[in-house]
Amino acid sequence: MLCISIIFTFLESARIQGIKTYMIMGAESALDSAFAEYDRDMFEKYGITLFHGNMEEVMSEYLEYEYHPQTNKLGSGITWYSLNNTELSVEKVIRAVDYKGSIFAQLVVEYMKYSAVGDQTDQILEQLNILEKGESARKDTQEAKKEAESYAGGQDEKAEKTEYIEEKAYTAVFANNLVYRSQNDESREEKEERFDQERYKKEWEDSVIYDVEEIKKSGFMKYILPRGSALSGERIEQNDLPSCNIPSGEELKYGSGLDDAGRDLLFNMYVTSHFPSFVSKEKRSGVQYELEYILFGKKSDDENLKTSIERLLLIREGLNVIHITKSPEKMQAAMAMAISIMGWTQNPALIKLTQAAIIGAWAYGESIVDVRSLLGGGKINLIKSEEEWNLSLEGFVSFLSGTLTEGKEGKNGLTYTDYLRLLLFIEKKEDKYYRTMDMIQVNMKKTNPEFRMEECIFGVQMGLEVQASGIFSNFIQNQVGENFPKQYKYNFSVSRMY
Repeated sequence: MLCISIIFTFLESARIQGIKTYMIMGAESALDSAFAEYDRDMFEKYGITLFHGNMEEVMSEYLEYEYHPQTNKLGSGITWYSLNNTELSVEKVIRAVDYKGSIFAQLVVEYMKYSAVGDQTDQILEQLNILEKGESARKDTQEAKKEAESYAGGQDEKAEKTEYIEEKAYTAVFANNLVYRSQNDESREEKEERFDQERYKKEWEDSVIYDVEEIKKSGFMKYILPRGSALSGERIEQNDLPSCNIPSGEELKYGSGLDDAGRDLLFNMYVTSHFPSFVSKEKRSGVQYELEYILFGKKSDDENLKTSIERLLLIREGLNVIHITKSPEKMQAAMAMAISIMGWTQNPALIKLTQAAIIGAWAYGESIVDVRSLLGGGKINLIKSEEEWNLSLEGFVSFLSGTLTEGKEGKNGLTYTDYLRLLLFIEKKEDKYYRTMDMIQVNMKKTNPEFRMEECIFGVQMGLEVQASGIFSNFIQNQVGENFPKQYKYNFSVSRMY
């Protein structure tokens, strides 16, 4: 009997180890099966694999199957690894909205990483550098305009401003291109004596500079929208969007083999390829300008489109300033107009600032034509050639009076979508991650009203407590006494992520 007890003890010990392995394998298999129930509709539309539902409930069903298989068949109860009770608890859940949206971004990058990227990263970085130069040039012209406009202040202010304005005129980004150089030997008193403040105000208000400012104030949409176009008027009414409740925490870092610029490029490519904009031919119910929403986050299509147009006007204005300042003919034309407006002051510094303001106004007028062309499906190069330029200075004056000009298209230029993709690189990552999830949720709710990105699970850690009865323990107990256990209890955790 002693030998048999020893044999049974070894068998029971081996069985216990087998139960442990069986439990872990069953739990991991149940998790794999649960995550295999990812939202098919979301995957088909957006290529994202996330579980949406009650993970604990689904896991309980699969554990029941794993630990008690074929319960409806003869002989199903015969097993070396019979388990009595299983208690399941969710210890940790990682959702798509966690870690500042980096979980969601990683899923997008994994989906897009086989796209043909090539040398696009270097190309886009170069384009962003050009945009930065254009913004700097635009700010210089705006600053010059403000200085020239404020020159019609009181007589006491004027004396202090004269030397300052002369200095600003020479330090402007395009000062070396100006053809009218300052040869100012007059005294400050002589300048003040011949300055007519009322005439200055009248000349300024009759100039194209003032007209452009009035267009900016009163509205530019009538100049921008292509013929036959209309605003959608749609609004985003949901209050449970992911961007409305961004969880705190740090980003989750992944070793995807890509640098930050490469990851950003893939994410931005995903956004521009999966979400329609104003120029998209696809029309759907609800929000129409999804790409614009991801960029600007306004609650209506109209607000997002207007913001998009404003940003593009600023971009094109700066880039057009660069074009003008590199063109001797256009610089001479701008100087001639500046002299016609402010030549009577005989103040070279003020005339230079007026020239700069004219360049800014002219560039803005050209940008209106550019953005109108982009919204119509055209292409515009970042820096235009002479052949691609639309408005002469005389044509610019006619344009301000209401004569609309159709833009010339650049053969290798950027489309409206390309420009928005560049803006995505400038946008804060966290904002575009959550606004992208906003749009997914809005669209998924059209077929599943209960859908919420907050309930989409990327990873989970489950805790299990399992009990098992002994098989050989009854015989062993009769030999060794009452202390030999008849029931075993095991606690362990399993985890999975997509």
